[in-house]
Amino acid sequence: MLGLVLLLAQPGGAMAGGGQGPAQPLSAGRYVRQAAVVVGQGFDVRDLHDTPAGPALFGTLFREYGGTEGLGQPISRAFLGRDGCAYQVFQRVALQACPGQGTRLANTFELLTAARMDPWLLVVHDIPAPREGAATTFDDAIAERIAWLRDPAIRAFYFRAPEGVTGPWSVLDAINYYGLPTSQPRHRGPFIVQRFQRQTLQRWLVDHPAGLFPAETILPVLGGVLLRETGLIGGDIVQPHGPGQSASEALPVAAGFPPVPGEPLPHPPIAVPTPEPAAQPTLPAVE
Repeated sequence: MLGLVLLLAQPGGAMAGGGQGPAQPLSAGRYVRQAAVVVGQGFDVRDLHDTPAGPALFGTLFREYGGTEGLGQPISRAFLGRDGCAYQVFQRVALQACPGQGTRLANTFELLTAARMDPWLLVVHDIPAPREGAATTFDDAIAERIAWLRDPAIRAFYFRAPEGVTGPWSVLDAINYYGLPTSQPRHRGPFIVQRFQRQTLQRWLVDHPAGLFPAETILPVLGGVLLRETGLIGGDIVQPHGPGQSASEALPVAAGFPPVPGEPLPHPPIAVPTPEPAAQPTLPAVE
């Protein structure tokens, strides 16, 4: 359980691994040090106006979503994927800019599904596999999946503006931030967990044994960290750098990202077990 908390955002907006930490302004963005592996270095988070994918307004979205409180600390440089989109990964989420589609949050947990990591997510991190809906139209799909918000506390949290966001917040903003539910709430030991396209939320039913937070605290799983932990991102794109250094360098290309079903992970980690299918229990929905 203690290990699991390392992949959760700490309550009150601070992220696991540190708070806001040293940061300094850049042109159209910020330079953030606290996520760095190398002492004194970090990652630029800035607007990129001229990329092969078009404008990638990572600095703007970082600010609008509350900075490290809303997205977590940056854990990668901005980079190009093999789908022609630009990405930057943070502890909690990944940002994506695709040609003609603007800048938005990527469907992080759908990327993990494409990499066939759902059995591992269930066994190692108690994150349920996504389920199919019955709706046949887009509007019906939204209504159906919003109805899956059956845990009152998670539902209220989903529709509330996240820490660090001070402007208006709507239902559409919540969908853009978390994505639609892809599972119903599931009871997994000390918490209720619900998976969304872009994030996963846990409502803890007990006080944390080390006193880190009380029962009824709702914490987001650090989905961006899972991309790194599973080996979907790695290499040069996760190596920290000095302030403003990215402005003088071409965007690196991640040849194996986003994942394609059936292909091996581009950066195989040391210890990611692949459980047998029988290790996936059928879990009841929380009414």
